[in-house]
Amino acid sequence: MVTSTMELRVRVTRTQYDRVKNAAESKGKSISQYIRNLIFENDMNVVFKILEIYNVVKRIDSNTNSIKERLEK
Repeated sequence: MVTSTMELRVRVTRTQYDRVKNAAESKGKSISQYIRNLIFENDMNVVFKILEIYNVVKRIDSNTNSIKERLEK
């Protein structure tokens, strides 16, 4: 099966374009490669942030329960 590609167009100002182009060049990537990496890395960053928040909430809940138990003694 042949994988087809789709084109995505985004309008940016000249300044924004230059920033993206410079960032891509500094990483040794084409603009397309750079933007694809940003899109998919950010997807994973969101997942990691959600897990991080979940773990913080679990710790807070655990600490709250511990404090509650101490107060009830």
